[in-house]
Amino acid sequence: MNEKISHDNRENFPEDKYDNEGNSPEDTILKDNKEVAPEITRLDPEANALSKYREHVKKVFSLDKVEHEAVDKYHPQVLDKGGEHVVYTVEGHRDVVVKVATGPLKDTLDKIFYKKYQKTHHKERAVSRQDFQETIFDEKDIMKKDIASGVKRYERMREWFGKEHVLPQRRVIAEVPLTKEIIDELYENKSPGFIDKVKAIITVQKYTKEVNDPEHLAIVSGYAEQGGVPEKMYSKATQHLIFGKTPEQKIDQKELLKVQSTLDLKKLFSALEKNEEIKKALKEFVIKAIAYSQETGEILDIAGHDNIIFYKKDHDKKEGAWTHLLIDAIYPGSPDIIDKSKEVLSAISSGQTIGVNEKIILLNSFNYIRTINGLAEQLGVEERIQIAPEGMKEEHIDFLKIIK
Repeated sequence: MNEKISHDNRENFPEDKYDNEGNSPEDTILKDNKEVAPEITRLDPEANALSKYREHVKKVFSLDKVEHEAVDKYHPQVLDKGGEHVVYTVEGHRDVVVKVATGPLKDTLDKIFYKKYQKTHHKERAVSRQDFQETIFDEKDIMKKDIASGVKRYERMREWFGKEHVLPQRRVIAEVPLTKEIIDELYENKSPGFIDKVKAIITVQKYTKEVNDPEHLAIVSGYAEQGGVPEKMYSKATQHLIFGKTPEQKIDQKELLKVQSTLDLKKLFSALEKNEEIKKALKEFVIKAIAYSQETGEILDIAGHDNIIFYKKDHDKKEGAWTHLLIDAIYPGSPDIIDKSKEVLSAISSGQTIGVNEKIILLNSFNYIRTINGLAEQLGVEERIQIAPEGMKEEHIDFLKIIK
């Protein structure tokens, strides 16, 4: 976090063209030829459970007691943690937040610890400075390439949804301080070692007050396969909303919410019944999302909390217009996930057994498509995201069992 955050860096984010040192718009590190499963959104019907989780996050990812130049200069404070990022505020820069992606951070640590293991065959020993420098040299080149490759994805998203609907941001490579508590959390208390700092990609993003507005709404799909979803309802929703079966039989709200059963989605549907302006804003977004996915082959990350929000433009007006904002909407995996999903479905249809990565592909694409197509059906939008390979016979395939 020792990358300088200046007024020059923060102004005109969308128009800047950044160099290979990491000064480029949003991108997410992609594992080599692997899909990344975003962490399951921590949604609990009980407000106190969510509050306890946030207290845990602030304690674990706190940098208050760390001796590091960036900590001394910016005094980062944990704001929150979503599925992919730990979010910090920085002193003296109230108009931005700094985000550290935990998945890519762990990938880097994995490589550092693995190199040490190869040399010593002893996982518990701390990483030497030489190991650290050698690994960082390799990783920094990878990070530069990954950041540069993300410019097209970020700019393409802004073109499809409009600059005013996508938060200005940039990614930089910076030295991030670590604590034992942070590493233990990343490795679920099975840490193979310790290192006090590492080079990582951080996101400097414009702060939006709307995310803290108690009236704001969000699209959150969650992961149906990883909850207690009713098998018959899951099969019906999947066949209808993903494969287009029985188009004359509409899935109603209650049925959809039994499958994509998140608190945010329930709250959104409830608001739709009371406010036409919310319905108008949601319909505009859904139409764009379907066209975006059909044309680009990408999905949006709607599994995480508050990645895409809706808010009222003018709070002084009782019936004011609503709009949408994409905060962390870039899917942290392959940009061609639609095509990859078709390949996996073709393999299943031909009787092949799929692996973990293929299951993750379907987990993410299925939940996105069921949610967006389900919203389209409720809003009277005719277009749908199409994913079924030509000639596929999926009626007797137990997708819940396969993905779960």
